[in-house]
Amino acid sequence: MVSGEFVVQWLHIIVSIFWFGSVMFTDFVLMPGIGKMATASQLDFGVNVGSRISKIMTPAASLAIVLGIVRGLLFGDIKDVNALFGTTYGLAWLVALAAAVATFAWGLFMISPAVEKISKPTTTPEAAAAGIARIKTLVMIELVGFLVIFTMMIVMHFAGES
Repeated sequence: MVSGEFVVQWLHIIVSIFWFGSVMFTDFVLMPGIGKMATASQLDFGVNVGSRISKIMTPAASLAIVLGIVRGLLFGDIKDVNALFGTTYGLAWLVALAAAVATFAWGLFMISPAVEKISKPTTTPEAAAAGIARIKTLVMIELVGFLVIFTMMIVMHFAGES
């Protein structure tokens, strides 16, 4: 029989891979590819694809964070406040949680509005070019959050759950 811990861990990993993988794909494949397209094509792409991004990424990122909380508190080594603040696992979990929430907020309040702004049919070519340049910068900054999260996952693994 499949345990609740298995299901939570499996779902946490799947949605986290989706969230992180989508950002990596966007940063290193999509944005450079869009940059090589004609402005009219960039606008068309933004209208047809850009508007869907936050509709998919927001639930995936939210679920990754919620499942990470469930994983740490119900199935991890964090059984009390001492374990949270007094162990390597607990401190790494806290840093990972803070980085995940900050990365999520960055995407929600910085990147999503920038994408939505250029995803409107009324966007001018000049505004689209400026918007795409801004989005490139914003998504590269977002990678710092993922670097912290990923590093803390490794620290938690080696800190060892009993």
